[in-house]
Amino acid sequence: MSQAAVRQAIDEKALEEYLKRELPHIDGPLRLQQFGDGQSNPTYLLISPSGQRHVLRKQPPGTLVSGSAHRVDREFRVLQALEKTAVPVPRVFSLCMDPRVLGTPFYVMEFLDGRIITDPFLSGINETDRRKMWHHAVRVLAMIHSVDIASIGLSSLGKPSAFYQRQLKTFTRVSTAQRQVRDRWAAHPVAPVPRFDELVAFYQDQRHAPADRSTLVHGDYRIGNLMWHKTEPRVIGVLDWELTTIGHPLSDVASLLDPYSRAQFGDQAMLAKTPGIESIPELATVTQWYTEMAGWCPDKDLPWGWSFHAFRDSIIMQGIIARMVSGQASGGSSAMAHAARMRPEAERAWRIIQFVLDRALSSKL
Repeated sequence: MSQAAVRQAIDEKALEEYLKRELPHIDGPLRLQQFGDGQSNPTYLLISPSGQRHVLRKQPPGTLVSGSAHRVDREFRVLQALEKTAVPVPRVFSLCMDPRVLGTPFYVMEFLDGRIITDPFLSGINETDRRKMWHHAVRVLAMIHSVDIASIGLSSLGKPSAFYQRQLKTFTRVSTAQRQVRDRWAAHPVAPVPRFDELVAFYQDQRHAPADRSTLVHGDYRIGNLMWHKTEPRVIGVLDWELTTIGHPLSDVASLLDPYSRAQFGDQAMLAKTPGIESIPELATVTQWYTEMAGWCPDKDLPWGWSFHAFRDSIIMQGIIARMVSGQASGGSSAMAHAARMRPEAERAWRIIQFVLDRALSSKL
């Protein structure tokens, strides 16, 4: 995870006063850097004179287009609960909901000293370790999906059924709100997601939808949201839990295996970004690992899950556009690159739907 100069300033004096009261083991004066990769919640590295490092995540300032991606209190609660499980997560220390301190809610957590690898093909890593890393990523995902939700106090996190129907309603509402945002300079509204109505109509059709299942889901589980040990091929922490809920495990499986979807269904520009598909384990191998570890086989429903994941991503990219034009984007130059993916993601979602429909038709012949 890259660190850079602070783009979204915070009141450092107020922060240090808060830390003296709540976390006196963090000594000041602090030196702050802002992580450059996150798109939803501004994230800062806090460096003490002694060399201690901690991480602060906060809600962005201003009126939020969508509150669901900015619930730092929810993320804090989940991380705190998961400390009781085998799922590797950073320790959290303090949550502040008082806007008088830094303007918006925030929390402080442990800094994990490891590797963030955004490339799912793990370029530059030897073949043996690439396989071990993918295997461990699947293992950790199966751990998440095996968590006893009630025993760690997260039963109220979400409803235990109809996950995709609820997601569809949520993302429809979010996209509608995002389209109302107008450019600060040109006063143009944010562009709609291509084929939005057709995509929604397909996902509403229960003839093709996956059978209901319910587990704890991360919400954005991918190689780039894992902190890896500095030298060993294993995960030491799962990051970015702001979208976690109780839902269908297919959503996380589709997210982790999205590189395979891009290789099969992506357009030419997208395919140019997937040169390493031959360098990671075959899709059948990875889904077999998951099946053995989680006790459920996702193969039949995976294309549907991939399509919904691409649809969801297109709306998330639309949200980045909305935050950019309203001055709330936290990802720096990477926000522009993400925003450009809105149309290709929607088009990929539609291509996968055609595959699902063709497969269904063939099975009837």
